[in-house]
Amino acid sequence: MELSGAFATGVLNFCLSAYKQIIDKSTANEKEISSAISALSLAIMETQIYLRDLSNGNKPDKTKEAAVARLWVSAAEPVRAVDKTLSDLCMYKAKYWLFPERYSEEDIISTDITLIGMEAQLQRLRNL
Repeated sequence: MELSGAFATGVLNFCLSAYKQIIDKSTANEKEISSAISALSLAIMETQIYLRDLSNGNKPDKTKEAAVARLWVSAAEPVRAVDKTLSDLCMYKAKYWLFPERYSEEDIISTDITLIGMEAQLQRLRNL
C-alpha cells in the first residue's frame, strides 16, 4: 500500500499534536508510560501476527479478530493515563476488529487507525 502525501501529512500532524499533549501532561510518570507502551506493544504485535497469518493464506478468523479487538480495548485504559486521544484511537481500532467488513481503507485512514500510524504512536511513547 502506497502512502499518499495527504495521509503522511495527516499522520505527522496527528503525531505532533499528540506529542504536544504528552509533553503538556508533565504529571504522567514513567510507570504510566511504561504500562501504556506494554499494552500498546502487545496489541500491535498480535495484530501484526494475525495480519501475517492472513497474508500467508489463512482465512479470516472471527475468534482471532475478537481476541485482537480485546487487546486494543485492554490497551486503551493504560494509554488513557498518558494520552486520551491515543486511547480513543485504540477503542476505534478495537471496533474495527469487531466489524472489519464495515470499514473501507478510506475509513481506516480517516479515523487515523492504520497500523503504521499506531506503530508511530508507540515509537513516540517510547521516546518520552
